[in-house]
Amino acid sequence: MITGAHLDAQERLVMDITGLPPLPGGTPVALARDVTPNKSGCVAGQLDNPVSLAALRIAAEFGLNGTIIVTAEEEIGRSATHFLDWASAGGLPPTKELIVCDTSPFDDGAAAMAGAIILRRRDATASFHDATISRLENAASRAGAPMIFKDSFITRENDARARRELPLKSMGLTELGKITANSQGVYAGATLQLPTYNYHSNEETTSVKALTAFVRTLLMI
Repeated sequence: MITGAHLDAQERLVMDITGLPPLPGGTPVALARDVTPNKSGCVAGQLDNPVSLAALRIAAEFGLNGTIIVTAEEEIGRSATHFLDWASAGGLPPTKELIVCDTSPFDDGAAAMAGAIILRRRDATASFHDATISRLENAASRAGAPMIFKDSFITRENDARARRELPLKSMGLTELGKITANSQGVYAGATLQLPTYNYHSNEETTSVKALTAFVRTLLMI
């Protein structure tokens, strides 16, 4: 419960919150959320972006190799800049084998209930790396996971919308697209996404089947 708010001397917003003591500026704060399973085999909650990190942690416990990089401010479009600043300062040599995990929104639960994993060849910003895409395709195939290429999905949907004279959907923006474009291809790779619906809400929903396929694909990379 927010009971008041004011600007401090640096013009930062300071809120008074019931039960939360005054904290120094810059203190990380997060909301605790439950992930709620239901009888239809789905889970709902504030999934994006914690679900990707949860899946990566589970995969790491079962033997996933590599380096897991977590970036801040993805929700406001700044994470690619943070990644490139860190990587170019010596954090990571140039590579075209990045695999960026995220959720992917759909209008309904069909993709999630099918247990699909979502891949892309491109977004609205850049094309992705063919060899890394193929690597993910092979991993998903070995994991027994159905695959949906989101860019092809949107193209087909827009063809249908154009015939009905409806507004076209955007090809979408991804963190990887921004990384690829802003680095001029020095850093590139592919995306591995989890299908969800009710996107960017406290009731974002996916299925246990899709979550399992997501982790199994990670393990097959």
